[in-house]
This record gives sequence, structure tokens and C-alpha cells, in this order.
Amino acid sequence: MSGQSAPAQGGELTMWSAAQQSVIGAMMLDESCCGEVFQTTTAEMFSDGALRHIYEAARRVWLEKRKVDPVLVADACGSDSYTPVIAECMRLTPTVANVEEYCGLLAKCLRLSTYRQAAYALLDAQTAEAAGEIWQKLGKELMATKKRRAVRYADMLEDFMDRMNDLTPPDFIDWGMPELNEALTVTHGRFVVIGAESSVGKTAFALQLARSMAKTGKKVGFFSLETSAPDAADRFIANAADVPLPAIKHRRMSEQDFVRATREAEAMYEAQLDLIEAAGYSAAEIEEDTVAGGYEVIFVDYVQIVQNAADDVTRQVRAVSIALHNLAIRLHCTVVALSQVTPPEKSKVTGQRRSLSMWDLRESRQLTQDAEAILMMELSDHNDYSSNRVLTIAKNKDGPCGRMTLHFDAKHMRFSYVPPYEDPPITDARERNAKMDRNRAARQEKERRKAGIDGQASFHELEPDEGGELPF
Repeated sequence: MSGQSAPAQGGELTMWSAAQQSVIGAMMLDESCCGEVFQTTTAEMFSDGALRHIYEAARRVWLEKRKVDPVLVADACGSDSYTPVIAECMRLTPTVANVEEYCGLLAKCLRLSTYRQAAYALLDAQTAEAAGEIWQKLGKELMATKKRRAVRYADMLEDFMDRMNDLTPPDFIDWGMPELNEALTVTHGRFVVIGAESSVGKTAFALQLARSMAKTGKKVGFFSLETSAPDAADRFIANAADVPLPAIKHRRMSEQDFVRATREAEAMYEAQLDLIEAAGYSAAEIEEDTVAGGYEVIFVDYVQIVQNAADDVTRQVRAVSIALHNLAIRLHCTVVALSQVTPPEKSKVTGQRRSLSMWDLRESRQLTQDAEAILMMELSDHNDYSSNRVLTIAKNKDGPCGRMTLHFDAKHMRFSYVPPYEDPPITDARERNAKMDRNRAARQEKERRKAGIDGQASFHELEPDEGGELPF
């Protein structure tokens, strides 16, 4: 689609033409703005062929570290016919001070032109497949719009001070568990992976997290490649409304169960949580639905069954991981992807297996490279599915790693934090030790008195008998 522009209309044509002329004119009037221009614009933003040629010539001169002025740029164009065009651009440029706004206007006009061109192409498409290819191409071109990539250190420090003086709380993802929020701070545009074996509860855990995020006001999309909407609804109600899952499955809910379920429906009526039945979806289709839904957070359950044209599973998972990571960055959307794992083998010496690590994520190590954070969940007792779950933060780019224990209530599909066993507070321990020292000192003093010893010889006066005589 790039390279050819859809017909511009009326005021749009005038605005785009003026922005192109002003960008060229600004560079000719003050070459110090060339760096800003070339970092934020591309030649495709110039619909006028002559102005595009001048832009490319100016860029060559600038890259050669020569002075960017009308004479040298006209010479780089290879023809004297460009001299009056450059002069006209300089004459029509209102001010060099607004060059950043002119560049932004160029990008805006290009996007509008691209939208129109895609619309014309879609109208001419003869098949759904052809229309889908046009739509995907449109998305890639828009995401590839050039942006400034370099930020001066002084500007970074200024921004840092502004952020530190801002009393607005950071917009971290709320996991629904204060202890997990404290350990794992995730902002938008991040790629997070949750790995666990089958039947350990990763889908139930992800559904609980998704509901908690939606409850805080986030727009959440849950792409389920194997769980249907009715099954997900059953788990949501069991978790949030405290209704036993067996009662839901067998349709034996009590009157009180119905009351609690109704309250949950009322409480979450405004919540923006969508479950997308995504069986057979590709990463591109997940991205399309994410854009269409305007989701701030998406869950993908799970990466190993996202469709891809690769010829083997390892390459398939690798491609999906890269696609989801790029999706998070481009759309500024937090992506939480679930992954199966390859269980570690038992030790031949101890007969026990080691704890899961991020290297156990199945099929591809690309996930470990792409993810900003990785959570691994496993049974505390690998032989007992009713045992607690151990949640390990195996990778955390913005903080320390660690682990915590979760209780899984299978009856209600609910995970809750289990505080670790702790010794009495250190202040109580010190007070107890001080008391023991005092008691020890008192006992030693009593023993010394009993023995008549006080660090030196002890004397006392003898009392006379009844006759007044001493005993010797």
C-alpha cells in the first residue's frame, strides 16, 4: 500500500502540501532541525514527487555531514529545476520553531491517506482471504510509522524528576493479590508468561487474574483456545460468587447460590472483560481482535496451540512468542501468555524431581528471551493434586525473583495467598532473651549467697549465749 497515496481531498490536500513544504523549508532555513526531521519522518510521508526527491537529497547531504543549505541540496538533487522549488518552500515556511508539529502533521496525513487507500483496496477485493491480507498489511504499515528513538540523557533526567514529583500512583497491573502486586510490578506494553503442567490450574489462575484486572477498570480480553465461554462462566461464578463448582455443573444451586451469583452479575455489569473463543486463531488474528476490542490487557491460553504456518512445533512456538512480544510493544498492551511445560525428570539418586524453572517452558526457549516476567506454578507435592501450589517468579526484569505459596480451592476455582511460617517477631525474641538473662543472674546471685561467697571472704559477728559468754 505504501508508495502510492489515495486521492487527497479539499482541505486535506492543502494541509498535507503545506506541511511538506514547511518541513523542507525549515531544514533549508536552519539545518539544526535536520536531526529531528529525519528521526521522525520518512520519504513516504511526501506525496509530492519533487518534494520527496528534495527530502531524500537533503538526507544524503546530512548523512555525509555536509552543510544542509539550498545550494548543496539543489546540487544533490542533480538538476537546477529543483532550485525554485526549494526557494518557494523557504518562502512559504511560517517559522522553523514549529518544525516538530509539521512533522507530526505529515505522519497524520499519511495515516489518513493509508486508510483511504486500504478502503479502496478492500472494496476491490474479490475474496475474504484477499481482504484479510489487505487488512493485515494495513496494520503492519501503520505500526511501522517512524518515531523518534533517541532520547537525550538530560531529557531522561528531567522526565525522571517530573515522574518522581508526580503524586499520581503508578499504573501497575493489579494481579488481585497484594503480595503478588508487591513482588511483580508490570506496566503496560509488557509480555508475561505463566508456565505450568496440565491440571495444575493455570487456566483457573489466569481467569481469576483477568477478572481482578477487569474489576479495577482495565479492558481485558481473554483469548481461550480450548475453554468455551460457558465453561469459563462457570469458573468465574464459582470463584467470585462463592458458589461450589459441582453445584453449578449439576445445576443444583441453592437459593443463596443464586443470590450470590446475581450480586456478582450486578457488581461486574460495567466491567470490560471479554472471553474470545479463539480455537484455531493465529497470532495475527489475536492482534486484529486486540485492536478491534481496544484491550489494555490480553490473556492467551495457551501459546503452544496458537496456529502458525511453521513446519515444526518449536519454530511455531518461536514465531508465536515473537509475534506476541511485538504485539505488546506496538499496541502498548500487556500480554499474559500461558504455556505448557516439560516436567523435570526424577533424580536417580534421591527419586525426587527438581522445581520448575523457566527453561522448562515447552517447545521453545524463545519465550524465556521475549518475556519481561515469567511465573512458574507447580504442586508443592507432585504426587498430590490437592496440595498447595508454589508460584515462582522465575524472571522479573523490574525486580527480584522469588516464590510464594498459594492455596487452591478446587471447589471454587480460587487461589489465595498462604503466608509463610514465621518465628516470633525479633522484638519479642529480644525481650524473652533479656528476661532469661535476668533470671540467670538472679539465680547465680542466690547460689552465691547460699554458699557464702560474694567474690571475697565473708565475716559476721558471733552472738553471746544466755549467760553472756562467748562460745570459746
